[in-house]
Amino acid sequence: MARKPSAEHAQRSRLARAIGPQQAQALAAAYRQIQSVDGAAIAEAAHESARVQCDGSRRTRWGFGGVGHGRTLERGFCIPRRNARFSSFTVPWPPREFRDPARLQRALTHASADGKANNERYELLGDAVLALVVTSELLARLPNADEGEISRRRAWLVSRPVLAAAAQRLGLDTRALVGAGIDRAHLPARILANLFEGVLGAVHEDGGLEAAAEFVRVALQEPLESACTASFGQDPKQQLQEWAQSRGLGLPRYVLLAEDGSAHARSFQMAVELADVRHPGAWGRTRKEAQQGAAREALLRLTARPHEPPSAPEGPGQ
Repeated sequence: MARKPSAEHAQRSRLARAIGPQQAQALAAAYRQIQSVDGAAIAEAAHESARVQCDGSRRTRWGFGGVGHGRTLERGFCIPRRNARFSSFTVPWPPREFRDPARLQRALTHASADGKANNERYELLGDAVLALVVTSELLARLPNADEGEISRRRAWLVSRPVLAAAAQRLGLDTRALVGAGIDRAHLPARILANLFEGVLGAVHEDGGLEAAAEFVRVALQEPLESACTASFGQDPKQQLQEWAQSRGLGLPRYVLLAEDGSAHARSFQMAVELADVRHPGAWGRTRKEAQQGAAREALLRLTARPHEPPSAPEGPGQ
C-alpha cells in the first residue's frame, strides 16, 4: 500500500514547482538545520560585542573572540552560541538567508528592551513597504476593481488585527526581545503588528523589494485571498448609515477610544454608537480608517454576515 505523502513532502513539491528544484532543495536543507530561536540568546547576542563574518556562500560564522564560542551552520539563519539556532518560524514558508543576521535580531528587538538598537526604523520602513506590496498585489489580483475598492481592501489587510495575527503565526511573539515590564506571553496587538512590520523592513533592507514582496505574499497568504474574494461593498460608514436610517435608528456616532504609537506611526481606536449601543472598536492608522473599521465591525455584528473577514475586537492599547 502506497504511503501518503507527508505534509512536508507536499510542501517541498509545491515549492519546487514554484521556484525550481535546486533552490527548493537548498531551502529544505536550511529548514531542517534551523528549528528554534532562544530569546535569551538573542538578548545576549544583542548586548555583546559580536564579531560577525559572512562569506555569502556556504557558511555564516559568528565569533565572540573567545575559543569555542562561535557556531557555524551550513546556510540559513545563524544565531550564536549554545542551542540558539534560528528558525524559519513555525509557518509554511521556507527560510531565507540573511546576509547580515544582525538585521533580524534588531527587527525582533522592541524599544522597551533597547532604547537605541531597536526595531523602530525597520518598522517605519516595513510600514511603507507593506503598503506598496499590498497595493501592488491587490491591483494585480483585482484588475477590474476601482480605486475605492482597492483602498478598502488594503485598509483591512494592513490593519493591526490582521498583522498581529500574522505575527503570531510567524511565532514572533515567542521570539521578540522586550523589556522587563512587558509580558512576552501576552504581547498586545500593537507590539505584534509592529514586530511584523519590523521584520518586513529588515527583509527589505537585507534582500531588496522582491524578497520583501515574497515575505508578504507568503506571510499574508490567507488574508490576501480573503481580501480578494470577500465582499467589502461600499464605504462601510455610508453603508452603516443607510442601514440605520432605513430602520429609523438615527445616525451613527463615532467615539475616539484611544490613541497609541510614536509620532511616525500613530494609530487610533474608534468605536461606533448606534441607538444608544456602543459596538466594539477598531484600530486604524488614521481616524478615518479607524471609523471605517468600526463601522465594518458594527455591520458584521448587526447583519451577521460571516462572508466578510472580521477583525477581532480589541481593548485600548491592544
